[in-house]
Amino acid sequence: MKQKIILSIILIISIQIGLSSQQGVDCITTPTDPSCANYVYPASSATSDINGLCKGMPYMTVCSLQKACNESSLSTGICQPFSLLAQSCTEDMGGMSDCKNFKSLCTTSGSVVSSCNSTQFIANLPTTKTINTQVKSICGEMNMEDCQKCPNSNGMGYLQCDIFDVYSLLCMAMPDMSQCSTWQSMCVASSPMAQSELSTTFCQLPVAEQTPLMRMFFHTGILDYVLFKTWIPRTPRQFAGAWFAIFFFAIIFECEKTLRSILEKKWEKERLEANEKDDKNSLIINGTIFKGSYPSFSYRDIVKGFLHGLELTMSYLLMLVAMTFNVALFFSVIAGTIFGYILVGRFRSYKPKDSCCD
Repeated sequence: MKQKIILSIILIISIQIGLSSQQGVDCITTPTDPSCANYVYPASSATSDINGLCKGMPYMTVCSLQKACNESSLSTGICQPFSLLAQSCTEDMGGMSDCKNFKSLCTTSGSVVSSCNSTQFIANLPTTKTINTQVKSICGEMNMEDCQKCPNSNGMGYLQCDIFDVYSLLCMAMPDMSQCSTWQSMCVASSPMAQSELSTTFCQLPVAEQTPLMRMFFHTGILDYVLFKTWIPRTPRQFAGAWFAIFFFAIIFECEKTLRSILEKKWEKERLEANEKDDKNSLIINGTIFKGSYPSFSYRDIVKGFLHGLELTMSYLLMLVAMTFNVALFFSVIAGTIFGYILVGRFRSYKPKDSCCD
């Protein structure tokens, strides 16, 4: 028991001696001192420095990263405060006053602080200036919905918004834009960003939040707008439901066309019969009968007008579905019209019976 107490006392004294030997050594100002080799810049100090950077320039890339890390409750890896500070002060805005401690600690010639070499950087992370330029370029070419989040610039030409978040959203919507080449490099599958939990914020949103891509060429997949902004199949079951809805809509379209054809032929026969009875103003020239008046207006004209409008509306809706260029949805339109024609197409050859033969 006495030996344990003696060992404990020796250990405590050793720790105190070690601490006392470092007293008076400020590793931030003298990072070349051998005793600073294992010095670790406090996370609270790194966070304070980042907050200072974001207070002066809230649209900086590091501010977006810090926000995303906090929302995901992450503080290790690329979300470690010192790593975020190091990346910002090394590759982005190193001239700002809140980078002074980091630069003194890690960029001083002869610095022995090992933690300066163990930070995890995000490869190909675009700078604030680059992102600002690319967002302006994208929104100048096309006024995409997310552009509305960055309406104004400050006196230095920087957009007053979370430009890194907006840039990521724009590139997730249209990844093939030339302005998104840096974003693609950052989000490549093997990169730290793509492998971290932040990938769902800056590289690939969860399926429930993804915006369909604007692809003007035939493609497969299930994520596409179907006529309306809110009709976006996100699961195989939802996509199957959309496919059959379009399929049956195409069948109804063919049924409507058949109904209109039957009614048109029936009403045309009745009109001709009525004209034959009304020969008061008729004139016969070389065997040809010329009527002296046009058909009178009736409720049939209203019905015909509505049927014509309905048919036109349905045909345009099916055309818009086909123009999603989604292969499966395209063939749902084709399959529905084929099946519908097979089902009711033969009735379009309907011919009203002659009254003489009734």
